[in-house]
Amino acid sequence: MSFRDTATAATQTIPGAFAGTLEYMSPEQLEGKEADARSDLFSFGAVLYAMVTGRRAFAGETSARVTAAILSQEPVSLESGTSRTGSEVDF
Repeated sequence: MSFRDTATAATQTIPGAFAGTLEYMSPEQLEGKEADARSDLFSFGAVLYAMVTGRRAFAGETSARVTAAILSQEPVSLESGTSRTGSEVDF
């Protein structure tokens, strides 16, 4: 195997492995299903939520708890008043 082949193999995702930041992965990705545009929207929403509130939409002490939160919980509503959003965010 040449250096180029070794370098390419080292950067490819292993089949069945996850690539990305767990807290922003969609349920489909976590379940090993095929991701589509809806999955992208979910991840974008999770990133946007973190940008607006200063905390992640789905959190946990371990990767298993984060995964469980994504699969079974709703994030805290922005309108609940427990986020850092102020009057500059219009709902």
